[in-house]
Amino acid sequence: MIEGYIFNWGAVRQALPLLGEGLWVSVQVAVLGIAFGLLIGVLVAISRTSSNRLLSRCGLIYVEVMRNSPSLVKMYFIYFGLPSFGLFPSAFLSAVVALSLHNAAYMAEIFRGGLQAVSHTQQEAAISLGMSSWQTFWYVLFPQAFRNALPAFSNNWVEIVKDTSLTSALAVKELFYVVSNLISETMRTFEFLGVLALIYLLLTSMLAGGMRFVESRIKYRR
Repeated sequence: MIEGYIFNWGAVRQALPLLGEGLWVSVQVAVLGIAFGLLIGVLVAISRTSSNRLLSRCGLIYVEVMRNSPSLVKMYFIYFGLPSFGLFPSAFLSAVVALSLHNAAYMAEIFRGGLQAVSHTQQEAAISLGMSSWQTFWYVLFPQAFRNALPAFSNNWVEIVKDTSLTSALAVKELFYVVSNLISETMRTFEFLGVLALIYLLLTSMLAGGMRFVESRIKYRR
């Protein structure tokens, strides 16, 4: 009890199934955002390091545009703007696409730094052994660049998990959206916000801990 406020956790217990459904949607948005963001980010990083000036310039423009515009604006543009062109993406798809495009710019710069940290002599050695450009990238450059970028990737992925709450603006029924509705219905603000904060803490801690374990295993195998 705090200054006349009486905590009632019964409402939270009754809402556990709804919270579970919202959590599952949040996890899906985060996983898809990370996966597609990483794929796009790697491709953009490759273009940024390309000797082709046009590709390099296009990669730079993408990074600057995405990093300097809010992810929420991108969600609104995709969900509310694309229907003007005859495209009607769902709220879930709009949220995933916006988070992927936004965070791909950060992952591109992270991976680019990882690529630049790989000694150029290794690329020359691979080519001298008769490896193609694709083989050199996939078997020599990519594993080392990914290992170099992994700590920074982990931080970005944690941010993506927290940014899933922004998708509630599109009425995506993820965790924050569910909690907001429950607070409106029950008026149990502190209880539900406390549980929400705890769930996000557990999610981000598990992700960060898992990535630290992966980093330690990779370093051990060096």
